[in-house]
Amino acid sequence: MNADEIDILINQIESLQLNLNNTREQLNLVRTRVGLDNPAAPNAQPEEEEEGADRPLRVGDRVEILNPVRLRGSIRSSRNVQGTISRFTQGDYVIIRVRLRSQRNSDVETYQEIRRARHNVGRIIETQNRQ
Repeated sequence: MNADEIDILINQIESLQLNLNNTREQLNLVRTRVGLDNPAAPNAQPEEEEEGADRPLRVGDRVEILNPVRLRGSIRSSRNVQGTISRFTQGDYVIIRVRLRSQRNSDVETYQEIRRARHNVGRIIETQNRQ
């Protein structure tokens, strides 16, 4: 690279920085307008939610399926099946991604997606050691 190319790159970076600053200013203006239009949300920032059982389910939550489930490759229905919410469908249904037992001599993990009504799913509250 020569000096001219370096100068061009520096000018591009400065231009991007100015665009970023302008975008932040516009975002702050929109946030204040939303706060003025909606007095119930004065600062338009999401509040920290508690990790309690009454919090609504979200994608990525670890859950337990409360009713029996027939897993692929299994003869009987399984109870206490745990998985991770991957998405929600129309209505009150949740798609849960459950890890199946791994095959012998295989490094590939297999998963099964299970569709269940929200009331048949319970959140697993994992305790974290806080010091």
